[in-house]
Amino acid sequence: MTESSAMTARGTAQSGEGTPGRDGDDRFSLLIVDDNPVNLKMLVQILAPDNYQIAIMKSGENALRSIRLKKPDLILLDVMMPGIDGFEVCRVCKSDPDLTDIPVIFISALKDAASKVRGFELGGVDYITKPFHSVEVRARVQTHLRLRRLQQDLVRRVEEEVAKRMEQQQLLIQKSKLESLGRLAAGIAHEINQPLAGISMGLDNMEFKIEAGRAAPEYLTGKIANFRKDIERIQNIIQHVRLFSRDQATVILENVDVNEVCADALSMLETQYRRHDVQVILDLDEDAGFALGNRYRLEQVVVNLLTNAKDAVDRKAEREGELSFEKQIRISTRRRNGEILLTVMDNGVGIPEDAMDRLFEPFFTTKAPEQGTGLGLSISYGIVCEMKGDIRVESRPGRTTRFQVALPGIAGNFPH
Repeated sequence: MTESSAMTARGTAQSGEGTPGRDGDDRFSLLIVDDNPVNLKMLVQILAPDNYQIAIMKSGENALRSIRLKKPDLILLDVMMPGIDGFEVCRVCKSDPDLTDIPVIFISALKDAASKVRGFELGGVDYITKPFHSVEVRARVQTHLRLRRLQQDLVRRVEEEVAKRMEQQQLLIQKSKLESLGRLAAGIAHEINQPLAGISMGLDNMEFKIEAGRAAPEYLTGKIANFRKDIERIQNIIQHVRLFSRDQATVILENVDVNEVCADALSMLETQYRRHDVQVILDLDEDAGFALGNRYRLEQVVVNLLTNAKDAVDRKAEREGELSFEKQIRISTRRRNGEILLTVMDNGVGIPEDAMDRLFEPFFTTKAPEQGTGLGLSISYGIVCEMKGDIRVESRPGRTTRFQVALPGIAGNFPH
């Protein structure tokens, strides 16, 4: 029996170099490592009834080369071998992320407790002492292969569940984003209609002057320049809404200017704020800098926070009377201890104490059903966590609410 032999369960050589692996064979693959040919032959004969795909190696060096080339399902590993011994082979395998999950059963003539303990400390799953007992060897190998199969099935199921949850999260993010756009639609339409009305009136005026023969070249040049500005404004609004609303299944991480994101988010809400007589205090630190993330997802967070703040001050105004209450929302950014702090604070109704622990739960809301689904804060929390950040909230019921997004700042603050 040569070291390069690959054995079937009946002990006959397979084609190839004898490295462990399936190659289309759905049987479990074992690697037996022992420098004693008698022990190798005995183990192959003991395991023959279980129909494994078996490879054998007579040294630790060759065993490591074999394992790296094609991973077996389980390794039966002698401890005392010349050169690299079994303990070292196990240590190397367990320190390699690609090999660490392979179960290792030590086979050794060393029966002292210290050797057994060392084997388990290095990551071995079992320790069989020589001379072998065929029933014991088969039972232990079968047990650990079943455990490995269960572990692999569990990992697969977890990965499938994670993928499913990520897909669901992406759908919820898009739903929340479109919900925000639905609520902002009137304001966005107004932002577009304003320059359109200016273009329409300007064209009527130009037509009148041309017909009257009073359209001087400098007058026409000035009007055309104004039209171009209005058209550019409309294009910018449409482009911004298009980018904000697109389904970003693949998130592109980039250097995000947090101040710029705040300004863009506010631009989508300023018409609503103006119509509702909301006073906005913008306090953006020019040294706040850049964070690593996706600018449109971060903008979604800011839009959610600003929308909630507007709803809070509106509800307080309804209670206290529009004339006696001055609605106020403050947006600020600061850089502190390597973090970028983005804060949205309002003087609205506040958050009830019994609701604070549930704020970031999906579908939980303190608003009336027609005012939202309760997805906004849950989605915002997920986006901020994705950027390795955190959301903190403080509230005094009936007085103020303060949301603070803390994001890791990028050293150097280089623009993207």
